[in-house]
Amino acid sequence: MEIRPATADDSTAIESIARRSFRASYVLSPAKIATIVETTFAPAPVGERIENGDDELVVAEESDDDGTRLVGFGELGDGTTIEWLHVHPEARGRGVGRALVEELRSEAETTAPQFTARALESAREGAPFLERFGLYASEQYTTEVGGERFTVEVYTRHRANPDRQERDDSVPDEVTLDGERQPVATDESLQGARGPFYAVRDDGGTRVGYLCSACESTSVTSDGLERLQCTDCGNTHRPDEWDPAYL
Repeated sequence: MEIRPATADDSTAIESIARRSFRASYVLSPAKIATIVETTFAPAPVGERIENGDDELVVAEESDDDGTRLVGFGELGDGTTIEWLHVHPEARGRGVGRALVEELRSEAETTAPQFTARALESAREGAPFLERFGLYASEQYTTEVGGERFTVEVYTRHRANPDRQERDDSVPDEVTLDGERQPVATDESLQGARGPFYAVRDDGGTRVGYLCSACESTSVTSDGLERLQCTDCGNTHRPDEWDPAYL
């Protein structure tokens, strides 16, 4: 795998990677995905950013007997902030994301002492991925793209809430679910974007739901494939996101 500066010839592949990545890993409607891809990642705006050189745009390229292909890209804005990072879903698990971040981080550290990142709040794996590089969600703001509003999280080396990761210690032993007290399996959890989900089982050991540790709600939906979402705070879990090999 090679990490190199993007060229105008990469624009079409960058658009395709962004579209596939948004569909696989973001809690966004198809309309919002189409808006942000067409506004930000279509060949015209990407080519303009590459030509102007305002941002540092790099791509990850893999080669085999069938030729070369792009499998991911990252964009550094203002010389200090990761603005975008997308890896093709089929290329995850091969260290592409990590290689892109390390390249952008090395570029940032040559120009400024601060290295930060921005990610849409709807990026399911954004927080746990960036935390591996010592970056933590510290603030939020709302931006508008193509007439659609998006919430953006800013990641810095300072935690906004140092106790956020310690909430697991206060997970209750029991919760009320459908009007009945049920035990929480505190040793059985699935990682979520904002905190773990803990299984709730009845006295017979049958799983009857989940507890979201981020807000201590049991209003958690599941599609049967262990894809979970807390309807109260928006915490999510997708099983294909939490493999450490993603990095």
